[in-house]
Amino acid sequence: MKTAKFGWISLVLAIVLFLGSCTSTDSVSSEIASSPAESSSPSASKQETAALELSALAGKATVELRVNGSAIVIEVNGDDAPITAGNFVDLVQRGVYDGTVFHRVVREPEPFVVQGGDPLSKNPDIPTQQLGTGSFTDPSTGAARYIPLEIKPSGADEPVYSSTLADAGISDPPQLQHSRGAVAMARRHLSGKQVEA
Repeated sequence: MKTAKFGWISLVLAIVLFLGSCTSTDSVSSEIASSPAESSSPSASKQETAALELSALAGKATVELRVNGSAIVIEVNGDDAPITAGNFVDLVQRGVYDGTVFHRVVREPEPFVVQGGDPLSKNPDIPTQQLGTGSFTDPSTGAARYIPLEIKPSGADEPVYSSTLADAGISDPPQLQHSRGAVAMARRHLSGKQVEA
């Protein structure tokens, strides 16, 4: 199988599906503030949570992903998931995803998903099965960065952190809201048809 170098991407599918939609601007713009990670999980250590400061995005930012020279503009929504969005924008600004490849491409029986952005994918000697299994290690602290599950229920003022939906008191399944689409693999039987996300 030929591995194609497409640029940088990590969690792009998750970020786009969970947070954003495409926009028409080309810049990376954001305000990232440092805030302590919140946790409603009883098993989370308060000491670990207090010690770990995570970037939080206030508002929205746009990120340009280049694949084979073509631009894909992604809107990242810090209003609904400030820590997840802030982490992604921080890693983009650090250049973590620059030069990474898609290390998982599911084409059969039908195109399904692409996954990439692991900084280790820059090294061709790293086995593919080891890619996508680690976390970002901050070079200034040497500590791995772990991002809590972050879900903002409909009508809530703040996201819920590191909790299952049931533990957070959410009985209705979440519905992803996309204003202009989502990143997905093309389906031949949908070619030429408009699909609402």
